[in-house]
Amino acid sequence: MWEQEIHHHNTFNNLQSDRRVRPSLLTPLWKVGAFGMGAGTALISKEAAMACTVAVETVIGGHYNQQLRVLMNQYNIPIYDKETGRKLTEKEINRHIETSPELALLKDTISTFRDEELEHLDTALEHDAEKAVPYLLLTELIKLACKGAIWTAERV
Repeated sequence: MWEQEIHHHNTFNNLQSDRRVRPSLLTPLWKVGAFGMGAGTALISKEAAMACTVAVETVIGGHYNQQLRVLMNQYNIPIYDKETGRKLTEKEINRHIETSPELALLKDTISTFRDEELEHLDTALEHDAEKAVPYLLLTELIKLACKGAIWTAERV
């Protein structure tokens, strides 16, 4: 899991840098928070640490699915001409636009990472995550924190 997480982190950092996407202003805060969540649950018990993994991977898997829906344009997001900025009509959108190599690669990357995150979730469940006390409270609080971080990252 560790090696995959490092790969995910490095891949997205490189994409962010290559595409000149500004990181969230709150990234340093989230790094501290993530470390605190992981260390805090590990101090409680092995099972609590696994419960933390379940919560985080559940939210991340859902977030990746949401990103894939957007990339597949399942929300009927308008597509604009790169040169003129004009909104394209349905007839003007051809297969090349829908499946550019860059978008296809991004979709494949996100899909692969999502599957790996869900494998981490399964691993955590196999390692007694549900025996953590209190499992439901712990996982729901962590999910809430993760969803809050994602929501904020999309805006700040």
